[in-house]
Amino acid sequence: MLPRISKSVLLSVGASQRYSRHLLCAFYELTLVFPNILVSEGRKTAAWGDKSHSDFINYIAFMKADMSAESLLFFLKEIEKRCKRQPRTRWQEREVDLDILFYEDASIDLPHLHIPHPGWSRPYLLPIYLDIQKKCQDANIVFPRTWPDFHHIPE
Repeated sequence: MLPRISKSVLLSVGASQRYSRHLLCAFYELTLVFPNILVSEGRKTAAWGDKSHSDFINYIAFMKADMSAESLLFFLKEIEKRCKRQPRTRWQEREVDLDILFYEDASIDLPHLHIPHPGWSRPYLLPIYLDIQKKCQDANIVFPRTWPDFHHIPE
């Protein structure tokens, strides 16, 4: 049997503020499978797209995964279901929203999966990205060479 090779992964983890309890469910589910997950500080941000909705709370999480990107996506969708995410149209409130931002050095462009995630550089994610980058550096974890290396927040 071949050894499993773990891949470095960054996830975006968020929810509409009024559903913040669902974030606890998502983090609990993630830590059951990825016990060494590192999580950024949370950041309250305005709703993206349709700004009439409640603010979001967003995090970025770093982990090592020994499953394919597509398997990970399926797993994240299952977590969303278990954490009571409801089907909604785009730009609506979310009970929980889990997205793969980066998966090792992969570049994937499928109808259901885009890596790097097209929204990874949205302004509200950059400070959180810096936080998780610092936490990883403090833990002697090196980001894959294709991931951005910011030393300050771009203006």
